[in-house]
Amino acid sequence: MAAGGKLFKGVRTPVAAHPDPAVRSNPVPAPEGLILSKAFIEGARELSKRNLVLDLWVYQSQLEDVTALATLIPDLQLVVNHAGGSLGVGPYAQKRSLHFQAWQDRLFHLAQCPNVVIKLGGFGMPIMGLGFSEQTLPPTSLALAHTIQPYIDTCIDLFGHSRCLFESNFPVDKGSFSYAVIWNAFYRVSASWSDEKRRKVFSQNAL
Repeated sequence: MAAGGKLFKGVRTPVAAHPDPAVRSNPVPAPEGLILSKAFIEGARELSKRNLVLDLWVYQSQLEDVTALATLIPDLQLVVNHAGGSLGVGPYAQKRSLHFQAWQDRLFHLAQCPNVVIKLGGFGMPIMGLGFSEQTLPPTSLALAHTIQPYIDTCIDLFGHSRCLFESNFPVDKGSFSYAVIWNAFYRVSASWSDEKRRKVFSQNAL
């Protein structure tokens, strides 16, 4: 905080973990149960005392832990990354509609915590199982918008336009599509929104 001044806003620490080795996005997964460990909770309380944000990249299987943390420390501003980590690999590669519903259900409970906001992005990561990184050619913004619309609509419906933020997730998503294409896809997905709602999700909420 001394070095960064007003530019230092919070902390993001790797917590994404899953017991199945097929579900991996980090080279070194976090220990299971880290989010609700005593040390992690104490650290989160310190961020809250300093009015700093805690950014979390978690899988859908960990959303209940995030809900518990948000409930335990209601003054802590939590930012959940990548649309809440919907999974599409390993045991999640089959019965996609069933796992999509489970992701929605967990997000519903998380959205009841007013101190949580959610970033909309990360759709190019292979772990989500959308297949962009395996295609011969990258998707157009129209095709990308069509694929990600259900995820974005779910987050908007649950959290509202005042608690959602578009994110590029670059350079990580670069293996699936270009920077311009993802932002054009966001513009397509949000075409029916009012100008005010667009400004919130594209910039104002982040500010």
